[in-house]
Amino acid sequence: MENSRKGRFMGAVCYDLSRCWQVVETPHYSNVVYRLMTYNLLAPDMVVKHKSHYGGFEEQHLNWGNRLNKLTQEVQVLNPDILCLQEVQCSHLPQIMRRFKATTMRSYNYIFQQKLESESDGIAIIYDMIKLELIGHRALGRQIQEPNKREDFDRFALMGKFNLTGTPNQLIVCSAHLLQGSPLGTDERPDIVQRLRSELLQYSRDHENGHCIPIILGGDFNFSSGTKPFRTLTTPTVYSACSKQLVPVYTTTTKQVSAYDTKQGWIDADHIFYSKGCPLYNIRPCSYYLLPRICLEQLPNHFLGSDHYCLAVNFTVN
Repeated sequence: MENSRKGRFMGAVCYDLSRCWQVVETPHYSNVVYRLMTYNLLAPDMVVKHKSHYGGFEEQHLNWGNRLNKLTQEVQVLNPDILCLQEVQCSHLPQIMRRFKATTMRSYNYIFQQKLESESDGIAIIYDMIKLELIGHRALGRQIQEPNKREDFDRFALMGKFNLTGTPNQLIVCSAHLLQGSPLGTDERPDIVQRLRSELLQYSRDHENGHCIPIILGGDFNFSSGTKPFRTLTTPTVYSACSKQLVPVYTTTTKQVSAYDTKQGWIDADHIFYSKGCPLYNIRPCSYYLLPRICLEQLPNHFLGSDHYCLAVNFTVN
């Protein structure tokens, strides 16, 4: 028993020490720094639906109350201004908001979009109302048809447009969750990503003055760095005389695996992207939260509440 406790303690220590902030550039003292965190929370109904996948897991590691405590601890440590969340169960959203607001003492509000009409979870953007003012939002979706089932609607992204308090600048925040494949077995992610990029560019167009608004995008994309969907999303685009490119925060030299799949093992599924090329003002990353250098065990486990690691970035808009 003593060796087991010691092993768990050492695992936690190794995990904590391996998650540090990688500095990109030091912001000017007068610039406001924002912190965005993206996280797939692993909705409880998804655990029940895919119960066979978690046959080897201890029940305490799958229990929602235990997992929420661990998720809340991570939010408390990172204390983000913005959270891009995936697999947020509708019925638990009020509970999640109460816990996150209490542990950070922040004035959080949220926007939410159910992902599938046939499921109980969805995508959310939580934001600090003191630093960001929501002025609009939009969801992106597509029709899907599973064999021998009724047609469903998959909402794969939620976009929010914000005024940045105390500045003349605005920001587009997007939380995305792409399915691994289509019910018919074809990989539709390149087409979905192409549409996501086009819709983001269109939504970021400021029609009042003809300029574009910077974009930051986080989520569970279910594709790895360097794949065709990844390249599609990051290809430079000229839109209405505004040359804009979505750039990954985590580079191929620093990116590690970000999620544990019970069938595939450790995978690189989660990403944060930001836009470059806006003529007036842009996002400038200051630092990002390094992924663990080691894979401890399967997720969720005794000190992490999801089957994904969270990602986070500090940035300015100027």
